[in-house]
Amino acid sequence: MKMYFILHHFFDFPIFTLFVSLLVAIDGTSHDKHPAVDHCFPNPCQNQAICRNRGNGYSCFCVPGFQGARCQIDVNECVSQPCRNGATCVDRVGRFSCVCSPGFTGTTCEVQTDECQSEPCQNGGRCHSYAEGFRCTCLPGFQGHRCEINTDECQEQPCQNGAVCIDGVNEYSCDCSHTGFTGRQCETPLSRCHSDLCINIATCRDNHGNYTCECKPGFEGRHCEIHVGECSSRPCMHGGSCIERSWQDLDGAEPEGNPPRQAAGFTCLCPPGTTGSFCQNLMNSCESSPCQNGGRCENQDGGYICHCLKQNHDGVLYGGASCDVKLVGCEGHECQNQGSCSPFLLDDTHGYTCSCTPGYTGPLCYTPTTFSFERRGYLLLHNPLLDPELTCNITLSFKTVLPRALLFQRNIRGLLLSLELEGGQLRLTLRREDSDGAEAESQILEFPHNVTDGEWHSVEAVLTNWALSLKLLDVAGICGDQSCYRKVLVQRTIVGQEASPQNTFIGGTLENPNSSSESSAFPFIGCMRDVFVDWQLVVPEEWLSDSAVTVSPGCSHRDRCLDEPCQNGASCVNLWQSYRCRCVRPYEGHDCEEEHVTARFGNEDHHSFAVFSITDDLGQNLSVSMFLRTRRPGGLVLGLVNSSSSYLHLWLEDGKVTVQLHNSERLKADRAVHDGEAHFVKVEVVDTRMSLYIAEQKQGEMDVGSFDVKAGDVVYVGDPLERGNTSEFGGLFKGCIQDLRVSNRRLQFFGLDASVRSFPLELMENVTAGCSGDNTCSGNPCLNGGLCFSKWDDFTCTCPVNTAGRRCEEVQWCELAPCPSESECRMLQQGYECYSNATFLNDSTVLSFRGNGHILRNITTLSLKLRTRKRNAAILHAEEGSSFITVSVQDGVLFMELQSSPGGDSRQEEEEVEEEEENGV
Repeated sequence: MKMYFILHHFFDFPIFTLFVSLLVAIDGTSHDKHPAVDHCFPNPCQNQAICRNRGNGYSCFCVPGFQGARCQIDVNECVSQPCRNGATCVDRVGRFSCVCSPGFTGTTCEVQTDECQSEPCQNGGRCHSYAEGFRCTCLPGFQGHRCEINTDECQEQPCQNGAVCIDGVNEYSCDCSHTGFTGRQCETPLSRCHSDLCINIATCRDNHGNYTCECKPGFEGRHCEIHVGECSSRPCMHGGSCIERSWQDLDGAEPEGNPPRQAAGFTCLCPPGTTGSFCQNLMNSCESSPCQNGGRCENQDGGYICHCLKQNHDGVLYGGASCDVKLVGCEGHECQNQGSCSPFLLDDTHGYTCSCTPGYTGPLCYTPTTFSFERRGYLLLHNPLLDPELTCNITLSFKTVLPRALLFQRNIRGLLLSLELEGGQLRLTLRREDSDGAEAESQILEFPHNVTDGEWHSVEAVLTNWALSLKLLDVAGICGDQSCYRKVLVQRTIVGQEASPQNTFIGGTLENPNSSSESSAFPFIGCMRDVFVDWQLVVPEEWLSDSAVTVSPGCSHRDRCLDEPCQNGASCVNLWQSYRCRCVRPYEGHDCEEEHVTARFGNEDHHSFAVFSITDDLGQNLSVSMFLRTRRPGGLVLGLVNSSSSYLHLWLEDGKVTVQLHNSERLKADRAVHDGEAHFVKVEVVDTRMSLYIAEQKQGEMDVGSFDVKAGDVVYVGDPLERGNTSEFGGLFKGCIQDLRVSNRRLQFFGLDASVRSFPLELMENVTAGCSGDNTCSGNPCLNGGLCFSKWDDFTCTCPVNTAGRRCEEVQWCELAPCPSESECRMLQQGYECYSNATFLNDSTVLSFRGNGHILRNITTLSLKLRTRKRNAAILHAEEGSSFITVSVQDGVLFMELQSSPGGDSRQEEEEVEEEEENGV
């Protein structure tokens, strides 16, 4: 039997509800058989039904809403009570309709209506909707179903004494006119003050049947009828007009918008911009924000002034009294040399001014103010007569890279004012000479900040009758947390002196061979600009030809370091007209192009040394530094010797640099350096404190006794005498030394073309140039067929398969499958063994083996077990060249013969063999 499972895929279709009006056929067939006649004529079906002949009869197809054989019965659609919420159902032909109860709507009255939606409540009434309709909650003073009726509060006649009641909304008022009464309900009789007995706006006070008039300031009398003048003292300030408030018609004199201000019987009519009873307050004219386009408003007497923005957000400037006029003066401006244009508006006329960049001046920034000193020179300015009442002021900008120079020097009759660069820092000095020409006193101001970095710096020096000051005007922040301003009080300097011509030197002075002034030896080399002497600008084009010596307009300096002339990682120092390279070791030369030649010690284990003489007294502070390369963990590297003893030794111990001064304790580095790489080693002694550095990292320090390095002492590298005590330093040094220096003097094994300060070489033996290593593969140190490759003072072995170790000395013997296939290989500590049983059936059976040429090992043991009945038999024979070993049985005796080398002795051993027993050999 086979069963099949068929999976059908069903599609999902949306479900629709389909209403179809059916024509119901009512059978009216007659069973009498008569000839065919038209039973539908005339139409027996009623209510628009359709008649169809059927055999001997007819059928009526009723329209919806009717039934019966002839569709004569009207169907009542209200039978199912389709109307909801108490609605009345009305039967109609083929349908029904619902007459909804109040508060409901919809085909079947299923939707509840919001009766308050049409806002039926009036006069602020609050509507509440519910099923039967709505209800209004009326505000006080209203009533009715829709709060449409205003309640009449006068209905109860609350007003007394014949007063007229006036109805309002939820209130009423009483008109007490002509009743002689007052009060809310006109219940209180009027006082005597009601007759306006007091005049001139006086206040009447009822006093138990009498009255009192309280006069306004400026009036007096029983009824305030006497006028008193109040403006005679001119009480109004800021030009205010005083008007006496003595008459009732003064309100007409008050300016529109200003209510009367009482002030002792007068009113002040204040001018615009003032306020207060006496016009004493200046109004804030800026409250109305009259300044436009971001302008800042400032109050002034009687008005304001607008300070317009220098730069608007959209890049447009505005001017005018209210900053509402677009300034167009800079359109098409002629400012030169990147000068910035600033437009202005003056008397409704547009114009502009040029703000010049540093180094330029003039209305259009066309005139340069920059000049340069490329070599020793000066600019001499013959100043006009100095007014004793003025101050001496010199302002200038400069840039240079030289640390010592004279910026300016000014002679003021017995006073010498000079601004210098000393160590890259500014120094202002004031010297006063006495009547004999000797220096009586001096004042010095300094800034501890470098200003010789090749950038522009601005400075101002000021001398008054009582103070001397110096100020840096350039980049903010150069002084850090300190002020860029220095000042010192001085004695009487200028005021009271006779006016006299003054000379100012810029950048240098006249050369005077007899002068002791250091500044004359260091002229300014660099550029200056915007030099002001007593607020007068120094313009190069106005110089006299004899006043400027080797001074040229402009500043065409080019940094020589931009060409990157320094080699081998050196840093370049700009010297304005040239450059200097700060070489990194081990390089020397003008451009650091030369490398110190490395000295090789102990090449192929030869005894090497070098001896240098110290020609200067170095004192108690000492430094010894070098690049050191070695693979030996021990060896004497360097020593310092005087006429009596060796007082400093530097050697290797366990591969670590060790140093000892006199008989102090040894100072030993933490890290080893015998890895074949070059290491920078430095020993430094400063104030009896010795430190040891490897690659600029301190390895340790210790206190040592005092000593002196004097001329005549000797530096030896290696051991020139090969003394026996070298063994305590690990033997002779083997390796390379480069760029050896003692207190910054070079110890050159092989000279350079560059001129450097060095101590002379006295003796050198077996020291070779360069740092070539020994031929370490010459003795073939690799075992078991390993290939040797030399590297500096060392070797590496490329080992055959299944060998390992630095020299391929470790062999996995059994992995080489040295034994016959039937035997078992077993590893031993020094080799392997082959375990196998073999049966030899006749004399002609021989097993022959050939050794693996890659495995070289001395044979120390040979073992086997044998069992035989032969009295004479060859057991084993192995040979290489003339060396051999033989094991045999002769006359029943086990016999072994060994010869290990050509012409060597041979040995024989005998041992009796028991028949039929297994004997071990």
